[in-house]
Amino acid sequence: MLSVPLMKITFEGISVEIRFVTVPIIRRLPSRPINAQKIGTFLQILAQVLDKKTHADHIYDEGVHKTVQRWHNVELKKWEKELSKSKAGNNDQIEINDHINALIAQRDMLLGEQRKFIKDAQIIKTLNGMLLVLADFGTYQKILEMLLNEDKMQGFKFTTKIGPTNSAFGKFRLIIAYLQKWAKVNFILSDELGYFGTKTLTLMLIKIFLLYPNGTLPFLVEKFFLTFSAWNWPLPVQLDKIDHKLGGDYLCWTPGREWIEKRQQNLKVSKHETPMPIITPTFPAQNAAKNVNLSTAKLLKNELRKAFDNVRKSVDGIVLTLEKKKFVEKYEHFIIVLCAADKYGVENFCNFVGKRLRHELLDHVERPLAEWVKLCHLLPNWITVAESVPNSDQNIFKRLWLIGIELNTSPKALSKFKSKIKSILKKKFGENIKNNYENKSGTGLETEYVDERQELAQW
Repeated sequence: MLSVPLMKITFEGISVEIRFVTVPIIRRLPSRPINAQKIGTFLQILAQVLDKKTHADHIYDEGVHKTVQRWHNVELKKWEKELSKSKAGNNDQIEINDHINALIAQRDMLLGEQRKFIKDAQIIKTLNGMLLVLADFGTYQKILEMLLNEDKMQGFKFTTKIGPTNSAFGKFRLIIAYLQKWAKVNFILSDELGYFGTKTLTLMLIKIFLLYPNGTLPFLVEKFFLTFSAWNWPLPVQLDKIDHKLGGDYLCWTPGREWIEKRQQNLKVSKHETPMPIITPTFPAQNAAKNVNLSTAKLLKNELRKAFDNVRKSVDGIVLTLEKKKFVEKYEHFIIVLCAADKYGVENFCNFVGKRLRHELLDHVERPLAEWVKLCHLLPNWITVAESVPNSDQNIFKRLWLIGIELNTSPKALSKFKSKIKSILKKKFGENIKNNYENKSGTGLETEYVDERQELAQW
């Protein structure tokens, strides 16, 4: 969650979020339209302020602080006990009072340092959030400038109309809408769960526009699927080179920095796991596909290949219509993950479970059962289950995550596979997820393997 000032507006049922960014030093915005270069200047200023705050000349160690705090509390209790034993007015009592006052003064000083650190940490968090929000805006501005030349940018206005399909922007809007629909009907549209998102699809499509600026609509769609189904992953998709000479270079993406960041967030990652990096073109360069892991990357590559095969078979370069297929019809084997919590905790807990599933599937299903399992596919939205009322007065609310399993062609010893996956789900899978959740009280997690579509109805 970005720590940035936010205003939410709802107009005729449409919710709009507006985030506010404060750029230090800049007192007044320029009267001329703000282009990507100007946004880059603002980002550099923000990065310098953030760098100064981050590397400020003060050291605070939370572990040391807690140890010293415990020592002060023990010492205070000891001297207060001595004070209660001493006689009023004698020199010992005066000395003990002086000692207690000194300890209290030291404790207050430590608390002051802690409050300053917490305040500075919040400022750093807000600055970092503002940097990312502004960089996001800069990315889309840069993309717009890549599609339109300078003359067209001067008079450009957004409109709900698509516009001429022979213009770069008109073609882009049609194709990005097509790609979003393609990802949605194939259940791979969710940046949060490690699938494609609007930003990743946009960056990938702009790459195709840069490679083939005069391509027709069908040609560009075919080249999109051809290029990225055959892409030499994990070679990054980049629209521009990362300038490591700029100040604040430590904020820019590298595979190593991404790995460290994921480890700090307590995410399970293989060493230097960046399977499908798609890099933003503005400072600080970020991996827009950072949530993709080896499990979801396998699925995304598979869907890109299937899409290219379908487009290639189309007659006279006509782009195929997208027909939605039911998720349960895509697979014959399933894992059901049922998460439960009270009314106030169910959303947070089930969101956490959903974000962890791709890591657990990789570690506990796809790798150990690679002899049978080709890939796993998490349906990118949970299913609400009717709540049950246990013996207590508290209602328990349930959400269900559904995972489809695609097996290798003609798998052998299928009964052995079923036995192994049931054992894994019973012993490791659910417990690993729950153990990583901070507030375990009142939460529940069940996992079950299902090999008959008809059995899904009972859930």
